[in-house]
Amino acid sequence: MPQDLADNIDAIRNIGNFAAHPNKSKSTGDVVPVEPHEAEWNLEVLESLFDFYFVQPAKAKARRDALNKKLTDAGKPPLK
Repeated sequence: MPQDLADNIDAIRNIGNFAAHPNKSKSTGDVVPVEPHEAEWNLEVLESLFDFYFVQPAKAKARRDALNKKLTDAGKPPLK
């Protein structure tokens, strides 16, 4: 997994901690809420995970399959 994706997953953990375990601001004493943009970020990170583990491998396989067909049609050995 790329480091930036792993770092973003760690950010999700921290955002989740704010939601699950209310913390108070040191300056105001108010509970620190999860902001809408943080919730959207969580969804973006989840989408990135699906892209990394499912979409990109499927695209790469389709490209390799197309190249292997072309190689086979040309009498060449397929990719390993």
